[in-house]
Amino acid sequence: MPRQESRPLYAWLPAIILVLVLMTVAVGGVALHYVEQHLIASTGESLALAAADIADKLDTVLFERYADTQVLAHLPVFRTRDVAAMTRRLNFYKDVYGYYLWLGVTDTTGRIVAATDPASVGQDRSRRHWFRAVREGDDLYVEDAEPSEYAGGAFVVTFTAPIKGSRGEFLGSVSTQVRMTELEQVFERTVIAFVAQRGPAGRIEWQFMNRDGDLIVDSVLRQEGLVNLKVMGLPSALMVGTAQPGYVEETHLRKGVPVVTGYAQTEQRGNFLGLHWGILIRMDRSDILAPIQAVLWKLGLAGAAMVVPMVGFLLWVTTRLRKEWASAEEESTRATAAEEAMRESEQRYRHIVDLAHDIIYSTDAEGRFTFCNPTAVRLLKYSSEDLIGRRYLDLVRPDYRQAAERFYGRQFVRQTPSTYFELPVLAQDGSELWIGQNVQLIIENGRLDGFHAVARDVTERKRAEAELQKAKGVAEAANRAKSEFLANMSHEIRTPMNAIIGMADLLSETPLTKEQEEYVRVFRRASDNLLALVNDILDLSKVEAGGLTLEHVEFDLVELIEKTSEMVAKVAHDKGLELACQVMADVPRDLVGDPHRLRQILLNLMGNALKFTMAGEVVMRVQNDPDARQPGALLFSVSDTGIGVPGDKLGIIFESFTQADSSTTRQYGGTGLGLAISKRLVELMGGRIWATSTVGQGSTFSFTAKFRVQEEPKVRTLAPPAELQGVKVLVVDDSATNRLVLKGILTAWGMQVVEAPNGVDGLAELMRAHESGDPYRLVLLDCRMPEMDGFQVAERLRAIPNLAGITVMMLTSDSRTDDKTRSQELGMAGYLVKPVKRAELFEAIATAMGRSQVFAPAPALDSAPAATKDQRALRILLAEDSQDNRLLVQSYLKHTPHHLDLADNGAIAVAKFKARGFDIVLMDMQMPIVDGYAATRAIKQWEKETGRPPTPIIALTAFALREEIQKSLDAGCTAHLTKPIKKATLLNAIQEHTMSMTK
Repeated sequence: MPRQESRPLYAWLPAIILVLVLMTVAVGGVALHYVEQHLIASTGESLALAAADIADKLDTVLFERYADTQVLAHLPVFRTRDVAAMTRRLNFYKDVYGYYLWLGVTDTTGRIVAATDPASVGQDRSRRHWFRAVREGDDLYVEDAEPSEYAGGAFVVTFTAPIKGSRGEFLGSVSTQVRMTELEQVFERTVIAFVAQRGPAGRIEWQFMNRDGDLIVDSVLRQEGLVNLKVMGLPSALMVGTAQPGYVEETHLRKGVPVVTGYAQTEQRGNFLGLHWGILIRMDRSDILAPIQAVLWKLGLAGAAMVVPMVGFLLWVTTRLRKEWASAEEESTRATAAEEAMRESEQRYRHIVDLAHDIIYSTDAEGRFTFCNPTAVRLLKYSSEDLIGRRYLDLVRPDYRQAAERFYGRQFVRQTPSTYFELPVLAQDGSELWIGQNVQLIIENGRLDGFHAVARDVTERKRAEAELQKAKGVAEAANRAKSEFLANMSHEIRTPMNAIIGMADLLSETPLTKEQEEYVRVFRRASDNLLALVNDILDLSKVEAGGLTLEHVEFDLVELIEKTSEMVAKVAHDKGLELACQVMADVPRDLVGDPHRLRQILLNLMGNALKFTMAGEVVMRVQNDPDARQPGALLFSVSDTGIGVPGDKLGIIFESFTQADSSTTRQYGGTGLGLAISKRLVELMGGRIWATSTVGQGSTFSFTAKFRVQEEPKVRTLAPPAELQGVKVLVVDDSATNRLVLKGILTAWGMQVVEAPNGVDGLAELMRAHESGDPYRLVLLDCRMPEMDGFQVAERLRAIPNLAGITVMMLTSDSRTDDKTRSQELGMAGYLVKPVKRAELFEAIATAMGRSQVFAPAPALDSAPAATKDQRALRILLAEDSQDNRLLVQSYLKHTPHHLDLADNGAIAVAKFKARGFDIVLMDMQMPIVDGYAATRAIKQWEKETGRPPTPIIALTAFALREEIQKSLDAGCTAHLTKPIKKATLLNAIQEHTMSMTK
């Protein structure tokens, strides 16, 4: 029966073959048309993306030039009449940024006073539209692309910004001209990349036009300014500005052939409104379809060579099939039963495999596919027939094949049962996807027979990881740009401040009237405040950018607290305030952390407390953090009796540029940055900061911080002699806090301490102890007390015969020469200034108990080293491009025996050093021609080549960031001084680094 039904099939087989051939040709034609349209659309979208990319880059570059012109207009040099300085600045910008064709500065009348082209200086530009626009308005003016008079008619874009005075008056203008050819070169890379992607047939031409349609860039005929594409009715030119970036098929105006043109328009960037240029990128339609046409010819020839023999072969096969059908039918019947059972088993397995969302495949021992499920076919875009027999490595991305082969080679060699590996593979259409696959070995009879694999598409996760990495790179680049901007701003501010503060110091050394001395004090105080503000802004910006890292060095907590108190003691003394510091006895003093940043926090808090306290006291305390168990977790607090902070303002005082009340800014000064910086530094130290306050009664600012305790604490010799053990001491002071601090220190030394709140009670206690037969041996007496001060108490003691032999030491809040003299006259054993350091107090008591009088001299702050008679005159080379700073250093060294030689830049400095030789070099690091870094390296290299001993080189720079300091040291500098540099600092540095020469 089956054979009888099959005979009509054989009779119709030739006709069926012919129909199949015709259908194949028809389907091929439809597919070819679809591919052509898809290729045109894909190429058009690529051209549109390329045009949009170029437009975006144009926006970025033009906005950067817009910002550069704004920065130029705000530079102080253009508000002066120093034409040479202005010309140097303009030439600097032209040399650094290759975009600029010409830069110039006009005065208020429109006359060019400085320019990169000397021939243009003196020309009148008062009638130019750009000059009138900036003179009559406040904003920067941008003039669309037009031929430049400075480059033989080359097209340029002109940016002009007004130069304003301190009161907003118009002082002139700054103009920059950006060459269109430079802009075009920047974006040729986009086109070159597109051409490389398309291959030899990817010929591209591009055009830029302004909003009116005038051609401003033409990559082929260079018809800039001669053609208006909108007037000529070019469809792509008419669509620019009316829609998003796209593409259009049109006819080439010159060649008359079909082309595909991608178009896009520049948009605004930030506060720069843009020039609305149209970007056109086109390809000939024939170039786009050239690869398909080449393939079509080859397929046609191959098809013709294959179809004819195939048809004849099929007819012969038909005849053979008729003969073989009977025997095959019988064989099929026998196999049907066996196959049916196997089919049912396989069907269940394949149903699971075919519906799986993961790729499932198997290979033989050589890594060739023996099975793959439909998901593999769908994702890899290969047919099952194309995959079967192909090596899996053929699908791995070429640059990843070696790594994959090594990985699975190790698995085969070691016979690891199961592994997981992620790798990129290429689909048949060239698209890439990442898969993560589990591979299990197939072992038959102890022999490796291949492997099974289950792979999952992880492309989206990989893409997300790449985007995250890209975003991280962008953020890091922005952070670096911010750091560079901060460093440059610091340099620009500190350079003039160096001359201002230095000249103020020099002026204070000359004979002045009282009124002039007051002016100089105001001058120096304002400069110091400005420098502190610059430092605060730099610190805050670095913390917010995540660029501030803490040091981890060993330090002595007690020594840091005492030195910090000493730094603000003068302010407290001038205001008549009591200043006290208390470190609890159980607090570890040998710590590991960042002492500089801890001191910065304490100075901010103590400075605020002193600023807002008119009377009373400021107390700093350090104790172990009660809420933390680990050693080194400390609680710091600064309390005052000042004006206090309202409760509703306590939550905002730690924000940047914020104070509790705007009126306090006017009354007490300040920027509100100190607490914001302190908060961020405390957080970096693993702690928190808060404040409690009562208006009119005072405030307490507290913070916690975590440090590491040194493994081997320092061995100190600060141990009282045996004769001080059990000595009775009377502390007479009206400040309860000072009494508490002194009692804690003295008790730790084994002394018996009794307190008295005033002079009357103190005398009464001394009399009582003497009469009881257990007298006091030491009295610590406060100098400033109400009703009866310390001197009056001392005089009364001298007048009482029974008490005249007691050792008395005076403690005072300020150091006065008259008070020291009076103390000596009264026979006191010591005179110490509060807050008293532990070491000084210990030495004074130990000496006093030995009946030797000790009067601790007040430390001299910022004092320059005294010139000795046998000090050798040094030969000093100063490399500095700033005339003001050269004059300042000359003034600093005027009264020293040293000989100073000057160099305007690094090149001159190197030449002079090689010709004459010097004992020390003062090197400014930011100079024209050759900077200080290059000059230092050249000097060190010359010394090495000639076998000369190294000469100290001290870097002088306005850069205050740690990275810049390290950069100077890496270049070969011996030391680094940050501007503004005081006279004492410079002379001390010179003496320190030439000590062996001056002996």
